[in-house]
Amino acid sequence: MSFAVNFYSFKKAQNSTKRPADAPGVSYNCVLKDDCSTINPIIRLQTIITDSPNYNYAYIAEFERYYFVNDWVFSGRLWEAVCNVDVLATYKDTIAETSNYIVRASAESDEFICDSAYPARTEITRRLATITNHFIGGGCYVVGVQGNGLTNYYAMTIAQLDGLIEYLFSDDYVHQILPSDVIEQYPQYKVNLNPLQFITSITQYLFNVEVSTSPTQVIVGWGTTNIEAPRVRRVTTYIDDWILSSHPQAATRGAYLNSDPFTKYILCYPPFGTITLSATAIARVEQIQTRVVLDAVAGSATLSVVDFHSDTVFSVVHGSLGNQISISGAIAPGTGTGNIIEAGVTAFGQALTGNIGGALQTGIDSIKSSLANAIPSVSSAGGVSGGMDGAVGPCSMVTDHFLIVDEDLAGIGRPLMKVRTHGSLPGFQSSQNPDIQISGSKQEADQIISYLRNGFYYE
Repeated sequence: MSFAVNFYSFKKAQNSTKRPADAPGVSYNCVLKDDCSTINPIIRLQTIITDSPNYNYAYIAEFERYYFVNDWVFSGRLWEAVCNVDVLATYKDTIAETSNYIVRASAESDEFICDSAYPARTEITRRLATITNHFIGGGCYVVGVQGNGLTNYYAMTIAQLDGLIEYLFSDDYVHQILPSDVIEQYPQYKVNLNPLQFITSITQYLFNVEVSTSPTQVIVGWGTTNIEAPRVRRVTTYIDDWILSSHPQAATRGAYLNSDPFTKYILCYPPFGTITLSATAIARVEQIQTRVVLDAVAGSATLSVVDFHSDTVFSVVHGSLGNQISISGAIAPGTGTGNIIEAGVTAFGQALTGNIGGALQTGIDSIKSSLANAIPSVSSAGGVSGGMDGAVGPCSMVTDHFLIVDEDLAGIGRPLMKVRTHGSLPGFQSSQNPDIQISGSKQEADQIISYLRNGFYYE
């Protein structure tokens, strides 16, 4: 029995559903060679052709299948076409209506899925942003003083603190507390008087803390002093905005490049140290804020890194920005202790002027300890403590972007990871655990599934 076969000179990829719909073809009456199948038929032309046929593709309506022509064999004065079925073109309509989980596609993708198909080059684009450090420059002492039944906290310069201590051990202050006739009759009262018991704390800062009042006269115990100083604002929040740098290839290759490991964000925030931010956590964030909440009385501070818009917290670091000065060794005046913080003032003054070495070499253990306390202790992920020399300089954000190699979008697509019908995605696509139901043989179904899994072109 003879049947018509359409032959074509047609260019297509083997893993493509493309059909020769618009390609001109030639029809010949043919018969099947003995002992062949509809999947791999050998077709004998019934027409004598003197020249070798140059057709590479065929369609047999009788079998409802498209075929690749693998070879032409001249036998018994007739040409025979050695063919194998093109399952993708044959079952194109069924494939188009079938849904599977599409792993990669060239027509659609999810830019937030990391694409491991393209390795990073050794080339890095580095960007640096800086802001002024709130915690360097100037310097003051926050002094807690009991007076008239209340405890107030004053911001003082080193000269004011020295003047306050000197005044408290002067006769002028003593005479406010004890009348002259009492002192003459009971001189031991003057010896036993210790005005430093009304100094509850002294905290040294290497910057100027915020104040809440204009300078007022400092009251110690039941007496006034000749020192005027402003009261401190106990809690102050320092806020700075940071515009995040986007990966230079993110706009064309995908936003996943703003995540680890292709982008690294390192925040250097003296004196809290160096904080490595999770690029994955902030991949969709354009702007962040650093918020430092300082308790000027306690000397403690908390640095938080948050989303500018949603307040989502990305990192928290706790530290101490103040140096607590111990005054427990103070005793009565007249025994040389009027200068109890003289050595401390010298050391702190050196720290304030940047002479860190001089401060650390001072032979007073309490001063060394207080300087060490200025190093933040990290109580949650994100911070790395450093030395006092790390407490100077501007705050900075270093962003490293690792560039990736060129892509083959048409050839291997990009990650999609969604269920789609194959016909909705022109071009390349590949599936995970694909399945399909066709009217053909199991061998043909297995071939199609292999193409769906390994990648094919829907055209």
